[in-house]
Amino acid sequence: MTAGQSRRVALAFEAQKADSAPAQARNPWTIGAGAAASAALLGAGVGLHLAGDAAESETAAKVSRLSDGSMLPSSAQFRKTYDEAHAANTRAGLFHGFGTAALVAGAAVGAATVVYVVWPRKAEIRTRGAGAEIKLVW
Repeated sequence: MTAGQSRRVALAFEAQKADSAPAQARNPWTIGAGAAASAALLGAGVGLHLAGDAAESETAAKVSRLSDGSMLPSSAQFRKTYDEAHAANTRAGLFHGFGTAALVAGAAVGAATVVYVVWPRKAEIRTRGAGAEIKLVW
């Protein structure tokens, strides 16, 4: 070919064959452990909230005894009842706090387990003449 000459050249592109590798299987032990941990944490959270409610009821009963006029504020019985009411109130706060933490953790573990089950194992993005093709394999 010399300078100034032109030639027509046709280019043909072969489409790549898609990988036929199967999607990775989910580990049933991971799914079972996630579900069991989530259920245990949610159950513990509910139980701790119920225990916190019982401690609040105990606090209310002790406080009502303090304010009903049956004890002198300077008596040892008054001080003992006051200390018991304070301890029950502290217990209620702890139970509710730990119960809430357990509920949040249980929900997070449950959500993570669901994501593990439904999230695609393999994603491919291929360019095409008019755009792109996205392939997700579950």
